[in-house]
Amino acid sequence: MTLSAAAHAWYLGGWPDRIPQAMSTRAISARMIEPPIPVMTIPVVAMKVVTKRRASPTTAPLVEATAAPDAEGVHIAPPREWTYHLRQGDRQGIARLSWQPQDDGYHLLLTRELDGKPLPGWRSEGGLDAKQGLVPRRYATQRQGRDSQATNFRREEGLISFSASREQFALVSGVQDRLSWWLQLAARVAGAPQRFGAGGEIRITVAGLRGEPIEWIFDILGEEALVLPQQQVPAALHLRRAALGPYDGAIDVWLDPARDHLPVKLAVSTVDENGWAMELLDDTPPNTPPR
Repeated sequence: MTLSAAAHAWYLGGWPDRIPQAMSTRAISARMIEPPIPVMTIPVVAMKVVTKRRASPTTAPLVEATAAPDAEGVHIAPPREWTYHLRQGDRQGIARLSWQPQDDGYHLLLTRELDGKPLPGWRSEGGLDAKQGLVPRRYATQRQGRDSQATNFRREEGLISFSASREQFALVSGVQDRLSWWLQLAARVAGAPQRFGAGGEIRITVAGLRGEPIEWIFDILGEEALVLPQQQVPAALHLRRAALGPYDGAIDVWLDPARDHLPVKLAVSTVDENGWAMELLDDTPPNTPPR
């Protein structure tokens, strides 16, 4: 299996059970259950917004950050069930994102299918903090509704571990998983939208393909009008994370201010031109009849 094929396999099919030896020095937990534990408040790491341009993106592990929390805090979106149009090349499908914030934390689930065939799902669970936002405890890929591989954020021990390997990494404050960053990005921008203008940058730490925390830098490109399959968004905030390397392509995300800055469109590129994209079809609150 080539590195390009392996990266593509993760994007739509979940990370394989065995990783080629050539990737072992950088491979980390899936992008994309231990029983829930009491929510803990941990040292806060805020997203930093700067206006100067950055150098080339880095994949080096981060040290423990010490930045102060955003004074404005975050805005947590209410429960929603979102349906997206999913496409990859000529293949079409549906993706469904279920967001369930609760008093004791949150539950986030993404299910997908292409050409009527189910793809592995992604699930994230954790706590909520008034200033920090999402505090992941466990991230897992799912096959047939059951967890197949998982990343565990063991906050009491200060470690990130995963089910497919004995490797462990230091847990970086504020780190997100491969799904929770979608909602974390929205929560940060919605908490202080005036701070996130065109030309700035947003930095967020994400557990990589095999657990290693990596700083992602999103360029804020500004507001754009979007024409989605079933609706229009007059002023979506467009952000872009540049490619981290030849096998981890660019990510574009558009956040809608009218929808708590939820991502109404995402696009992920890959070197083999088999990237995928999602566009919002419907965002019905739970227990609400479809529009």
